[in-house]
Formats: sequence, C-alpha cells, structure tokens
Amino acid sequence: MSQCTATRRHQLIKKLVRITVVTTGLFCIGSIIYSIAQERYASRIEANRNVAAFRIALLLDKEFLSKPLEKAARKCSIKKKLNCNELLDLLIQARNRATDYKIFLVNTVGVTASDSRIRKLDAFAEKINVIPKAIFGMSISEASEAKIRSTQEYFSHARNAYFKIDSRKAESVDIDADINNLFEYSSQFLREIEAKNGSGIIDAKNASFQWLAVIILAEIFIFILVNGSDLIINNSSPGNGNEFMAKEIQPKVIPLTLSIVFGMGLMVLGELMLVRQTSDVLLGECREHNQQSISFMNRIGAMEISRATMMDISRLVELPSYCVPFVASYQTILTKISSSGLNTVQLIGENAKSGLIEYADSFQLAQHSRSKINGVILQIMLLLNVISLLSLAVFLHFDSAELG
Repeated sequence: MSQCTATRRHQLIKKLVRITVVTTGLFCIGSIIYSIAQERYASRIEANRNVAAFRIALLLDKEFLSKPLEKAARKCSIKKKLNCNELLDLLIQARNRATDYKIFLVNTVGVTASDSRIRKLDAFAEKINVIPKAIFGMSISEASEAKIRSTQEYFSHARNAYFKIDSRKAESVDIDADINNLFEYSSQFLREIEAKNGSGIIDAKNASFQWLAVIILAEIFIFILVNGSDLIINNSSPGNGNEFMAKEIQPKVIPLTLSIVFGMGLMVLGELMLVRQTSDVLLGECREHNQQSISFMNRIGAMEISRATMMDISRLVELPSYCVPFVASYQTILTKISSSGLNTVQLIGENAKSGLIEYADSFQLAQHSRSKINGVILQIMLLLNVISLLSLAVFLHFDSAELG
C-alpha cells in the first residue's frame, strides 16, 4: 500500500518536473525574444532622436546654403566667369550635403541603399554635380578626378580644358529649383521616416512588454512548480511509507513554506525592478533627446536665422509623445511661445530653450524619484532574502533533527 502511495507521489513529482522543463524552455525562448524586442525598441527610440536632430540640421542647411546660393548665383557673371568662386563653393557643399543625407539614412536610420528614395537622392546629387559643367565646363566629380583642390585651380583648368560652353544653356540652369528640390525632398523623406518610426516605437514597446509578461509569468509558474514539489516531498511521512499528508502539516514544512513565500516576494520585486528598468531606459533616452535639443538651441542662438526657420526648429525640438508622461504640468513649447505674446526671433528661441530647460528639470525630478523608489525596493529585496535564508536555516534544523 505504501509502495503504491509512494509511486503515486513520485509520478506526480515526475509530471511536475516535466512541466517545469517545458516551462523553462518557454522562459528561455521568451527571454531571447524579449531581448530582441527590447533592443529593437531602444534602437527605434535612438533612430527617432537621430532623425529629429537631422531634420533640424536640414533646416539649417536650407537657411545657410539655399539662400546664399541664390545670392551667389545672381552675383556670378556666367558669361565672363567673374565672381563665381562663392557659387562653386556652395554647389560643392550642396552636393556633399546630398551625399551626407544618403549616408545618414543608410548607415544611421537603416534605409537600404537600393531603396527608390535613396536612388532619388543619388539623382539629386548627380544633378548638382553636373551644374558646374553646364555653367563652367567641368563637373565636380571631374574636378575631383583631376585632383583639383581649389576654386582658382578649377577655373584655370576649366578655361584650358573646356573652352566651348553654350552660354544660353548655362544661363538656363535653374540652380535655385535644383537645390530647393533637394531640401524639400529630403525633408519630406525624413517626415515619412519619423512618422513610420513613431508608430514603430509603440509597436516595439508593446511587443517588449508582452514578452516581458510572458517570461515573468513563466518564472512565477516555474517557481510554484519547483517549490510545490519541494513541499510535497517534505510533507511526506516516513512513518507512513512516505505518503503525502494533505491534512497534516509537519513542523519542518512551516519554515520551508515561509522561506518559499519570502522567496516568492523577492522574485516578484526583482521582476518589478526589471519592468522599472525598461522605463528607466526610456527616461534616459528622453533626457538625452532633450539635452540634444538644448544644445541645438544654444548653438542656434548665435546664428542669424529667419523667424519662420526658428518656429520650425521650435516645433522639431518638442518632446516625443512617449516622453510626456515623465513631465509634470506638461505644456508644449509652441504653447509657451504663443502665450508669451513675443514673436521676435531671439525671444522665440529663448522661450523654446526655457521650455526645454523646464522639461530637463522634470526629467531630473522623475529620475531622482525613481532612484529613491528603486533604492527602497532593493532594501526590501535584501530584507526578504535574509528572512528567506533564515527560514530555510530553521527548516534545515528540523530536517537534520528528523534524520537524527
């Protein structure tokens, strides 16, 4: 009879062990997928920050490259090739910018080089590359191949190598349209990426928390299975053929149960710390995003830019939606600017920077508060661990006394 009962107990333990092994496999798979989802989440947030920064840089390029190009083109006498050095320099810069945009989108944002929009950027770069050829007789790439290092060298070489230029064709080149098209297309491209990335951040965050929930539940289930098996084994009576006593609890099982309960609390708090760590990472990204915006505003403050450009930049430095929950008494920068009633370029910039500094203060307070809470949780975890070990020590005392 006792052998039969022991066999039933052992069969139950075997089933629990098998379930534990399967659940552990699920936990391992979930942990891997969670790590991937978390990495994707972090990379999308970083990409969003980089795109926002690049959009500001694009606005500044348009302000300090497009308008000077217009002036340089009017100043340059195409027929006589006089006062054209500045125009050539700016065209080289514009072509380099088009190349920079492609490098950023491919290497930083992750757009594939074969993407049709990247190929269009290549087309813009090539169009700018051949503008000097139509005007002066030599393209930028041809000058590079000829190892020309200065505009004086360029014009000297162009006069010697290319002496037949169609002046009517040269004068028909619409530099302003080509450059503006580059900036408008690049800006539109970045807006599309930012919109797509914004929804991607939400999806990545949801996926990350879903798999985090899976591994937390799996860990709790494994804990219950293993410690439940331990309780079943230790609450068996040696004097009754190791039969499990459901209605009678042995003295040694009480401290073991307490150790398991405190261990359970320790595990739950550890999982809570993991959840909070995900939010802490997001808070850190938001602080970095905001600090980047403050740095931009500090640099822009010394520049002479138009009011329209300053307003556009003020829109771009606004916090992403996923950072707003960390800000107490949130007010958008544009609301702050409009409520001030002051609309000069300098005051718009000062109001925008003031709003960003207020965000920074909120992030600082949020981080300080979260750090204090994390400290309390860690202290409780330490206490639970010590109590759990103490309960286990009492259990071992009873177990040793039972063995004799």
